[in-house]
Amino acid sequence: MALESAAAYRVIHPRVRHRRPAPLRWYRRNERNVLGLAGLVSFFALWQVGSDLGVIDDLFFSSPSAVFLAAIREVQIPRFWRDVQYSLTEVTVGFLASFVLAVPLGLAIGWYRRVSFAADPWLNFLNAIPRPALSPRSSYPRPFRSSRPACVWPSGACSSASSWRSCTRRPRASA
Repeated sequence: MALESAAAYRVIHPRVRHRRPAPLRWYRRNERNVLGLAGLVSFFALWQVGSDLGVIDDLFFSSPSAVFLAAIREVQIPRFWRDVQYSLTEVTVGFLASFVLAVPLGLAIGWYRRVSFAADPWLNFLNAIPRPALSPRSSYPRPFRSSRPACVWPSGACSSASSWRSCTRRPRASA
């Protein structure tokens, strides 16, 4: 009777894993990089084909190959590297100055309640200004006068600490 009842149970064998082919294993390991690269290559290929067929007007958008050739020519001019040096110097000085000023100010705002109350209207005001309105670099006084800056750096770094403070501040226990 014991043998007959044992036959009624199903025996579950361990699953046999079939090894995937090597290219498929490589693709699965690198799927994010492969798809990201494929997206970039297809974007530039479509841009080049559209420019060659005349779908994209050269007056507004040059072809990627023309942009690449112009970049190679521009990099060979010494003025380009001077402009890059000015831009990087201004960005470095700006970030260092903001770090030297912002970290102690942020610590004081976080530690002292009265400093927080005094800074709160200014932080709310700066938070209400749209980020693109903070980015025109030509209106800012620059300590290093360059004839023309190589590029405009975005300034989304001026975010409000008041929203962070309101999320992290614990309510006071009433006495």
